[in-house]
Amino acid sequence: MTIKVIGAGMGRTGTATLKVALETLGFTKCYHSTSLADHPTHGPQWIGLLEGKALDWAQLYAGYQGTMGLPTVFFYKE
Repeated sequence: MTIKVIGAGMGRTGTATLKVALETLGFTKCYHSTSLADHPTHGPQWIGLLEGKALDWAQLYAGYQGTMGLPTVFFYKE
């Protein structure tokens, strides 16, 4: 699945509401900081990215059509 929407908003700017709205409109799943609770291996991957390590974006976002808020906002250009 391909990411179709990137909501590059910082925390507390409505990203959780945007996530719910997009999922209501038919986007299967949208990645958000709350997704980290469902994927415990993602935290270390994000930390690795901050340390300069490579990240497999396709694997990280597998099954998602959108991503918004933290931690994605720091890497929206990638």
